[in-house]
Amino acid sequence: MICSSSSSSSRLGWRGAVVVVAALVACRHGQRPMPAPFKLAVFPVQNASGGTAPIRPLTEALDAALGARGLEVVPRGNLDAVLAQHRMRFTGGVDRPMAKVLREELGVDAMLVPTLEQHVADAPPKIAMGVRLVGTGERPVVLWADAVARSGNDAPGLLARGLVTSSGELDRTVVAEVARRVEAYVSKGAAGDSCGDAGRFQPRRVFRAPVLDDVGRRSIAVLPFINDTPRRSASDVILGQFVAQLARSGSFEVLDPGFVREELLGHRIVLEGGVSVDNAMALLSLLNADLVLSGYVRQYVGGQGAPRVEFTAYVLDRRTQELVWSSSSLGEGNDGVFFFGAGRVHTASALSCRMVRGVVDHIVGRRGPLGPAD
Repeated sequence: MICSSSSSSSRLGWRGAVVVVAALVACRHGQRPMPAPFKLAVFPVQNASGGTAPIRPLTEALDAALGARGLEVVPRGNLDAVLAQHRMRFTGGVDRPMAKVLREELGVDAMLVPTLEQHVADAPPKIAMGVRLVGTGERPVVLWADAVARSGNDAPGLLARGLVTSSGELDRTVVAEVARRVEAYVSKGAAGDSCGDAGRFQPRRVFRAPVLDDVGRRSIAVLPFINDTPRRSASDVILGQFVAQLARSGSFEVLDPGFVREELLGHRIVLEGGVSVDNAMALLSLLNADLVLSGYVRQYVGGQGAPRVEFTAYVLDRRTQELVWSSSSLGEGNDGVFFFGAGRVHTASALSCRMVRGVVDHIVGRRGPLGPAD
């Protein structure tokens, strides 16, 4: 449990509320709170790689890796049976009915939602997996998120001895690292590594309204991005990375995309061609959120060349009904690389993650971590 987390009690229900009180007392006395019992369920790996991928083996490997680390995980058969009983087929996020069922029938504190963002089997192989933990409280919000991206030629070393040519070997490495980071969060509250600082991958153009510094604007919903690329699911990757980076910033309460999807479907709101101001305001009211973020993905190129990513993002404010953020980002894996390939980014997922980190850092600005609710 993290000392700076302010809204975990609403995220985890009564069981989490007791834990949060103890954590706050410990934090005030400079002590690390003891890990609390934490039961999680794991959705099947979602395929946003843009092509075919070994989803079932990856899911089974993730189950085994989490179990090997001693985490209390609902057996997959039990989870599948409950979801089938309630006819819940969507496993890309957590909505309110699903959160209620998982909490009451399986005693789940949080859902782990893994997403395969990139998978290239040809040598050198590439794989990227993002994960987020979503609370099963009355209002499903993202508790924690992280991502791991690896390429077989990340560290070839002398005479290419470190070159990884087996896709299966790289898959196992990434799954093991994902499980390690989940366990580190559950047991120690570790934030995780994600993709590092944005560095040279800052947005090219930025508009930011001063109202974003208002810490009273607590909650944010990320709507589906419009995919203007030929690469299937590119918009899903960018959406997931914005959700993850906003949650990691500690400056916002981030609504899970499953919760947002529930309201879109329930009120038949169609976002073809982009998000209108009227639709955005209606959604903010339905979700009881302060801000809404969306945008367009213009380019998303991965594969076996230098990755290239381009996207725009904007944020609308519920109170003023005005645009409070706008940016455009364009980056290549070879940007800023001059000597012997040092600093080259090999995967589109890692590149876009760092670019999204740059946008979110600017959005957060001087807000600082989220404080206790008023």
